Amino acid sequence: MVTIYEIAKELNVSTATVSRALNNKRNVSKPTRESVISLAKKLNYIPNSLASSLRSGKGKTIGIIVPRINQQFFSNIIHGVEKKLLSKNYRLLICQSNESFTKEIQSRVLVYY
Repeated sequence: MVTIYEIAKELNVSTATVSRALNNKRNVSKPTRESVISLAKKLNYIPNSLASSLRSGKGKTIGIIVPRINQQFFSNIIHGVEKKLLSKNYRLLICQSNESFTKEIQSRVLVYY
């Protein structure tokens, strides 16, 4: 997986410059921005959403706990929720409690963090 470090090294710019260029922030010249974006596409760069959420303190993952995933009612809800979240660039974390209160509590801890 390609990182911003490799893009920065290849273009002889800082990782901050690469990050600003990829996120369309100010303080990056148009030629530099174009070079960064072009190289990122060439190298098939995919942003690391986990690293980004750790830096910003804001995740883009929503958790859902259901008693049983194989029941049509819950699978339909999961399908609808996931479809809406994906359109907003969020991810869905699914936990199945198997109708166990203890497992539901354990899953809540996982979903909250």
